[in-house]
Amino acid sequence: MRSSRHFIPILIGAIFLFFLAPLANSSVDTTFLSYVHQKLPIAFDNKKTGILDPALNQLAHQVWQDVITHGYSVQKGTDKEMRTVFGQIQFHLEQQLIDRNKEFPFGSAVWIIHTPDIATPLVTTGILTENLISKDILLDNDRTRIDTALARAKIIRDFLAKGGIVIAAHQANSLRSQEQIAIFSSLKKQYPTQIIDFIIDEACLPEKKYPENRLGATYLMQLPTGEIVEMTNQGAQINTSLIATWGVWMQEGHHSNQAVEKRLQENIEFLFTNGLQDVLKRHAKLQGIAPEKYLTRFTRYMKGSDAPNTPCNK
Repeated sequence: MRSSRHFIPILIGAIFLFFLAPLANSSVDTTFLSYVHQKLPIAFDNKKTGILDPALNQLAHQVWQDVITHGYSVQKGTDKEMRTVFGQIQFHLEQQLIDRNKEFPFGSAVWIIHTPDIATPLVTTGILTENLISKDILLDNDRTRIDTALARAKIIRDFLAKGGIVIAAHQANSLRSQEQIAIFSSLKKQYPTQIIDFIIDEACLPEKKYPENRLGATYLMQLPTGEIVEMTNQGAQINTSLIATWGVWMQEGHHSNQAVEKRLQENIEFLFTNGLQDVLKRHAKLQGIAPEKYLTRFTRYMKGSDAPNTPCNK
């Protein structure tokens, strides 16, 4: 009789745990997009790494709500407004991708930074150097734009350390200093299989000028959980300070958004039209790696498109 009295509470506890466990797991095992939908507003309000200016903080919340609702947001404004807001969104999304994943199997995660000059986080170790940042931005007492840009240097290196691939797409006539180019060269030597230096021939570009609407970064990732995250953005490099259009588009690959899909397709076609596929194949051969390893994340955007097969004639 005594043993049965002990058994009943144990049985009830076991039943309780049986039903509670799925609920506990569901609260933890959220998708990346669901997680960042909640996380970024908190990040904007962070006293150290967020946006201190009340008006710009409010704008960031509004822009992020547009992204949550529609999958994207596009705005035009001053560098102070746009870089503060969209730079923060990019920074925190990259940070969350790094923090939530221990490693990325080779070829599963590709970040392409497509800019006229070699991408800022690739030419600094997180320290200011001459002409790295526009003088107008340096004179601003609000250091949010500067701190965010410099912090991305560590994010890029953390991404590489976890197995990610970085494609630096830029023009040959870079405004980077010898010191900055040396930092990039050192990083390429450290990660020879993971960093692809993709020089775009100005002769291939419309009016021989880098198109402003293709300036930004594109992220194609299959996370270790199997979730596919795809993002792209538009902006301006921090060595300039101009009124410009900024934007961010993001989706989960299994639940595509028409507007996001269109933007991703356009950016990827731009890259392939200017020779990315050939560059990846040459790099793969040089490293003794199958080209498919580098092209895996691009495959579905290459189907039905002429762009990958019709690179600019140089």
